[in-house]
Amino acid sequence: MKRRKLLSLLTIIITALTAKGQDTFTIEGIIFGNVEGMTVHLLKGDREESRVAVDSTIIKGGKFHFKGSVAIPEPYAIKIFLTDDRSFFTADMEYIERPHIPLFLKNSEKIFIEADIDKMLPAKIKSLAYDFTSIRVSGSKSNAGYMEYIQGMTPLWSALETVSAPYKAYLAKRPDVDLKEGIAAVRPIEEIDHEIARFYKKFIRSHGDNIAAVYALEQAIYSSNEGIFEAEEIDELLAVFSDHIRTTSYFKSIEAIANETKKYAVGQKFTDMNLIDPTYKLVKLSDHVGKGKYVLLDFWGPWCVPCRKEFPFVKQVYEQYHAKGLEILAISVDSHKGRWLRAIEEENLPWQNVAYATHPFTKESDIKTYAYWSIPFYLLIGPDGTIVDRNPHGVYLHQKMIEIFGE
Repeated sequence: MKRRKLLSLLTIIITALTAKGQDTFTIEGIIFGNVEGMTVHLLKGDREESRVAVDSTIIKGGKFHFKGSVAIPEPYAIKIFLTDDRSFFTADMEYIERPHIPLFLKNSEKIFIEADIDKMLPAKIKSLAYDFTSIRVSGSKSNAGYMEYIQGMTPLWSALETVSAPYKAYLAKRPDVDLKEGIAAVRPIEEIDHEIARFYKKFIRSHGDNIAAVYALEQAIYSSNEGIFEAEEIDELLAVFSDHIRTTSYFKSIEAIANETKKYAVGQKFTDMNLIDPTYKLVKLSDHVGKGKYVLLDFWGPWCVPCRKEFPFVKQVYEQYHAKGLEILAISVDSHKGRWLRAIEEENLPWQNVAYATHPFTKESDIKTYAYWSIPFYLLIGPDGTIVDRNPHGVYLHQKMIEIFGE
């Protein structure tokens, strides 16, 4: 009897320890070079500009260790501070780049790192790119998938940055520049965009049993702000995941976003919205769209500088194509009487102006409608109420107009 009780007690202890291990991640690191006594920070987030420090430790004997738990699997990074200075910027406001390694943490997994401090790449603002070939990171299936994703996307990000330079130069010269220059500048960007879309599909299809592919799906879904995927393609990507992955809370949360997003993909019918006009009379989106004309929805805000800077160029499009059948409906996310109406008057907006009936950042509002993540955001709806294009801006809007109406 005593032996049975002892075995039962041991079983409970082992089960508890196993469960505890499944609820934690572990990072074991060895750093070569002059790093003794240096501080290692563990930061949450995939982008340097938004990462948040969640833990820190000291390198002793060239080694460091982290252990903890994460609410959901997601990107983190370790960053090594080589001095006592914890500033983000120099006196000349230049960002201080420190050696780092991007990681993907998941409870129950261990990550082992071996790296020479001189071969660790510095963390750069607005860059997710990384080359893992000069360091060794192993032990975690999820992190291995994430590394493969980063390694595959890095040359595409680099290419996109290179081919985007002429288009940025074109935008800076507006309005004193020929549209043909802009059209020529966006063609290589569109080619890289197609390559990125193909990479997303290939990576997700081949990693359906890896939680890191859910992260890739999340990035792909947010890229749908630009119309990168149609509804059928989103369904296809959702379907590739294994039952094991599909039961996770992380997948379910991204699946919900994906299902919301695909309702507003190119080829789908518009979704009605409750809005108000400048007299604060309640109107509906259906009062303006699906009436036999193309309608460009321009989501903006009175305090949004990029939105207002783009108005003169949107006006050019309106003046050129309004008589051919283009209407514009400017939808302000801010219905504050003073700000909104004053901005309409200051910008001399010649088209129909409406605003959200409720503040767009409340749970009860229509902020999820059309699944856009920032403003300005544009949505082109066809004569029959079908979504024709997502976020056609700048030259892309001109191209779409030429495609529909001719030059």
